[in-house]
Amino acid sequence: MLGFQAKVLLIKIYYQADYFDALDALLDSFRIYLGRKTKIITPERRDNYRNLIRLTKQLMNLAPTEAAVNKLKKAIKNTQPLTERDWLLEQL
Repeated sequence: MLGFQAKVLLIKIYYQADYFDALDALLDSFRIYLGRKTKIITPERRDNYRNLIRLTKQLMNLAPTEAAVNKLKKAIKNTQPLTERDWLLEQL
C-alpha cells in the first residue's frame, strides 16, 4: 500500500511544482498500474485512485473561466469515493 500512497504524494508534488509533463506520465502509468494490481487492492480503493487520476487530469487542463472552475468544483464535491477531495479543492 505504500506504493499507492507514494504515487499520490508524487501527484501532489508534480502538480504544485508545475511539472505537468511528468504529472501526465505519472497519471497514465498509475492508471495502468491500478489495472494490473486487481488482487491486492479493493474495488473501492481502486475507484478512489481512478477518481483522483480523472479529476487531476481535468484540473491540469482546466480553462481559466469561472464556469469551468465551478463545474469542476461541483464534480469534485460530488465524486465518491475521493480521499483527496480537500487537496483538489485547494488547487482550484
